[in-house]
Amino acid sequence: MRSKFAVPGFGLLVLIIMFGFIAGCSEDNVPNNQVAEGSLTDPVFIPVQTQINNYLDSSIQVFSTALDNASQVPTDTEYVRNHYSPMGPYDTVTAEYVNGWYIVYESRTNAYYTHHSRDSIRFQLDGVAIENPLDMDYMHFIHRWDFTNKMTQSTHTNMDGYVNLEFEGMDGTVATINGNKDLLVEWNYIGQDSNITARYDMSIEVNDVTVQKSSGFGWSSGCPTSGTMNADISQSYMVKKGSAENTYNFSWTVAITIQNGVANVEVNGQSKVWHYSKNFCIPPAS
Repeated sequence: MRSKFAVPGFGLLVLIIMFGFIAGCSEDNVPNNQVAEGSLTDPVFIPVQTQINNYLDSSIQVFSTALDNASQVPTDTEYVRNHYSPMGPYDTVTAEYVNGWYIVYESRTNAYYTHHSRDSIRFQLDGVAIENPLDMDYMHFIHRWDFTNKMTQSTHTNMDGYVNLEFEGMDGTVATINGNKDLLVEWNYIGQDSNITARYDMSIEVNDVTVQKSSGFGWSSGCPTSGTMNADISQSYMVKKGSAENTYNFSWTVAITIQNGVANVEVNGQSKVWHYSKNFCIPPAS
């Protein structure tokens, strides 16, 4: 699986730094027992919203990638070749079945970056591991991955992720997904007279998220129809300019409720709360 996350550009980061003290010190004209509604154009909030939206988009990819295994044995040579191609001269993929788990390991390296991933997939029927996914009622999908940029003399991004999801009801038409996802994004700005390191550390719980199976395309859409996802986000910026070094830290909690491909999002942080909705997929017709 190729996970995709973005980070804010330098111009946006400058705004965050400019307004960091204001966000940390200002007081809203609201009663003490209430939380002020935040503006969606707040430059402190925008980078967090970007990461949340990227997470939602990538969730479709994660669910779809995991559910692809429902119709294809993960160690089949053609499946592995098609899923991970094209491969470079120093890239490798290995696939094996060990103690009830299909394990696929991928390694990519070139002059620009290194990338590793390890997928572990287990199919079960009535609590017993089986080899054929077509007979299963349960699937366990674990995905670990990392991306390290070698171009460290210029602005670059490093990422590290972990996914652990359980899929129930795989013998029916609605799968229920529970588990967790962790993501660490590190963005490094390398300037002529300053350096900035931005880190986003996200820990996400996936609770009773449902995905429908369509008669024509099976589970391939990965588009959830219901459920919740909750996240804790630690966000930090370290700014170096000459001998001066400043660090800015923010913490956020995120509650996401899903209704037919629409995510209703509530974000709490900096003594404020933000609300917005995002249409991030279209569920298939049953």
